[in-house]
Amino acid sequence: MIKSPVLNNHGFSLIEVLVFVSVFTVAIVALVASVSYSALSLNDARHRLMSSRYNEELAEWLKFQREYRLFGYSGLLAKSTPTGTTYCFNNSNIGLDANAIMTSGECTGFDLDDFYKRELTLTSATDEQINVQIVTSYRLLNQTKLVTIELSLYDYGL
Repeated sequence: MIKSPVLNNHGFSLIEVLVFVSVFTVAIVALVASVSYSALSLNDARHRLMSSRYNEELAEWLKFQREYRLFGYSGLLAKSTPTGTTYCFNNSNIGLDANAIMTSGECTGFDLDDFYKRELTLTSATDEQINVQIVTSYRLLNQTKLVTIELSLYDYGL
């Protein structure tokens, strides 16, 4: 009696290998897309946080100018108009001398730390109230994103 040779059935067929490679590729592409989206979201959150910081910094500077500096409320009122006057604050070092910094005009570029643009708009609602809008913007993926803060300054008659 002649025995037939034993076939080796321990390997993988071509179809099994192709299925594995396809599933593995889809999983890797999904993982890379997820990591890319997470990195983009984290980057956007970081820029929003910095923009909020710049807005709060300028708001506190304005409050200081109103309360404690010679610039005072009347100086801020003189620099505002009923339709709104815009000032560019693309300097990270605001300083104490308001008259040296507050020149009217919109910002021409993203010069604040080479990435942000910060603008202040003063609108005189009445002689006793100034509406303030501070907008810090940045670019992300060819889109301009805005972070805005609005507040009102009042004349306390001190």
